[in-house]
Amino acid sequence: MASEVVGDPDEIQSFSDHLSEYCRSTLDALLTIKNRLNEMESNQTWADSRYQQYKGDFDEASGRIENSLQQMAEEHVPHLRALVEKLRAYHEG
Repeated sequence: MASEVVGDPDEIQSFSDHLSEYCRSTLDALLTIKNRLNEMESNQTWADSRYQQYKGDFDEASGRIENSLQQMAEEHVPHLRALVEKLRAYHEG
């Protein structure tokens, strides 16, 4: 099993916790910005042709960012946490 699992479980757990928090806080901030942008459109605070170009670019980029963050939160964080459990079991056994 030693060749399958290599690493410091405490460091990996800490990294996993930070990655999870980063994903959550960045997704929250992204949602806040999206809401503000939509409010500006609704209130016609910014209603020129440049706004439409910006909104299209922002929607495209934010969609990619959101997908990447969700993938990290849903796939990578659980993988790291499972790795921590394997490492701890190996060190204890």
